[in-house]
This record gives sequence, structure tokens and C-alpha cells, in this order.
Amino acid sequence: MEPSAPESPRLSGPFAVSWDVADIGDARLRQLHDYWRKRWREGRPPSRADIDPLDLPRLLPFMFLADVLPDAGDFRFRLVGTHIREYMRIEFTGLLVSEGFPPDFAAEVLRQWRDCVARRAPLMTAGDLGFVDRDHVKWQGIAMPLVAADDVVNMLLGAVIMGTGGG
Repeated sequence: MEPSAPESPRLSGPFAVSWDVADIGDARLRQLHDYWRKRWREGRPPSRADIDPLDLPRLLPFMFLADVLPDAGDFRFRLVGTHIREYMRIEFTGLLVSEGFPPDFAAEVLRQWRDCVARRAPLMTAGDLGFVDRDHVKWQGIAMPLVAADDVVNMLLGAVIMGTGGG
């Protein structure tokens, strides 16, 4: 499937951000966070090897994995669930954040995800996307760091739930 033009969805409302896990509104996002948290070892976030998306089959449509590209200051989507692709009408797998999202939205995602990497902490987000040919869609999301053997954050695990009470 060819990626749709990145201009199709556009940010049209606030992009709310929280570092407080108590702000996770959706039960599916809480479930993913609990899974991630239980895999902490010796005071550090889990690695990719500690995470098996197949452990959470009901969450797979909402999940994503993204590689941290420190030299580029960007992230490359490695896995993107069907729920996200269907709402956004873009095949994100293999794309950079800067390629898959409209410029203003990509800049905000990049800024927040870089903070997530630097803080090594889960990031809750919510917002409102306007679509050229559809109504506005509320969304909620979570991004959580995964570390490499050298304890450097090298991936983000997350999920996005569209059609929820976002920002």
C-alpha cells in the first residue's frame, strides 16, 4: 500500500502533554503502561528484548514501535498498528516522524518524543486531529522508552487510541 500524502491529516487543536501516569485516560493505554512498567529491571526501563507485542494481542492494533535516530533527531516507525493506519490513512511502517506527519504536528511530536528519550519517562499525549475529508478526531497516546544493552534509549513503545476524549 502506498503512503497517502502527509497533508491529509492536519493538527487543528491543542496537543496536551503530561508526564503524570495518573493522566492515562484510556484503559488500553494503562494496560500497555502496566506491561512496560512490570518489565523494568534494576531501576532501568525495559529493552526491546523484554517486550513482546504478541503478549498483548488486543492492543496490537493501537501499538507502535519507533527507533530513536539520535544523529537525525528523528524517529523511524518500525511497527504501526492497524487502528492508527486506518484512521490516518498512511502506512507509517518504515517512515520517519518527519515524513509521516504534517510539518507542525511532526515538529511537536519530535519535540515531545525527544523529551521522552531524555527523561527516560512515559509521556501521555492527547489532541484533536482535523482531516481534510472527515470530521475531527480526538486521540490519546502514550510513548515509553526502551533501552539498549548500553542503557541508552534506542526505541519508543507506544499506542494511540483514536476517537477518544483527547485534549
